[in-house]
Amino acid sequence: MCAEAYREQQVSGLMCDHFNSLRDIDRPRTRFLSVSEAKRLLNAMPQDFRQLARGALYTGLRLGELLALTVSDFGDGQIHVRHSKGGKERTVPLSPEGIEFFDQVTAGKAGDILLFQQDSGERLAADPREPVHSSRRQGSEDFPAGNIS
Repeated sequence: MCAEAYREQQVSGLMCDHFNSLRDIDRPRTRFLSVSEAKRLLNAMPQDFRQLARGALYTGLRLGELLALTVSDFGDGQIHVRHSKGGKERTVPLSPEGIEFFDQVTAGKAGDILLFQQDSGERLAADPREPVHSSRRQGSEDFPAGNIS
């Protein structure tokens, strides 16, 4: 498209060079945490959020999807996502470690109970910047408060 505009003298060659350098802009960056990075992240989190973060690491679900999960959404080695960003239900298969984790999280709980709650039993905040209780840590040596990049 830029080459055609250049041929018709609607844009300069310099502008086309700039757009050509953006070829891979639609390709998402893919990076996974190493096991040691995941452990450091979990250790730097307030206790109330560790289970939520582990659930995210095992499933890849979005925050809102995780917060909407109930005990009955786990079964047969998978998570049933009823409330997704796109509005479509889906299932997420779990690794053996993920199955073990969700077995522990759901043990002895009724099916309509939210999977992830504060230690006090209160619902976790949907906005991670919203304070959830007074003992929330504001950062650590490994992961200071604010953006982690």
